[in-house]
Amino acid sequence: LADRTPGIATEAQDLRSIGQGWSGSAQLFVRAQRAGDFVEVVIHAKEPGPRKVVLHATRASDYGTLRFAVNGKTAGALFDGYADKPAPAGPIDLGVHEPKDGKFILRAEVTGTNPASTGPKYYFGLDAVVLEKP
Repeated sequence: LADRTPGIATEAQDLRSIGQGWSGSAQLFVRAQRAGDFVEVVIHAKEPGPRKVVLHATRASDYGTLRFAVNGKTAGALFDGYADKPAPAGPIDLGVHEPKDGKFILRAEVTGTNPASTGPKYYFGLDAVVLEKP
């Protein structure tokens, strides 16, 4: 992690007991507590030039809504992380971005929560980031 809201817990969460569909059968699990909580993840560019940034995330019953930014620029639409049971969200297109200093900084920030969300309501999970040639 490059940065995060002070005090929020993050961990690699093994998802093998939940099912298939996650890369490496795990995700970065973020125990966000309120709107405005965030994490920033560094993705190293293997070569120069713009890349389409595609995020794979998770939906679950206690997950919030998120907005994303890549290198400080708003990216993609708002994401609703709610689902009645944990499941991969599928690819989320965050647009084409130019690396800065050989890397992309992905920021995921909680904007709120789905009215149907239960429990902590603001958690979220990030699975993988894929960089594609545009």
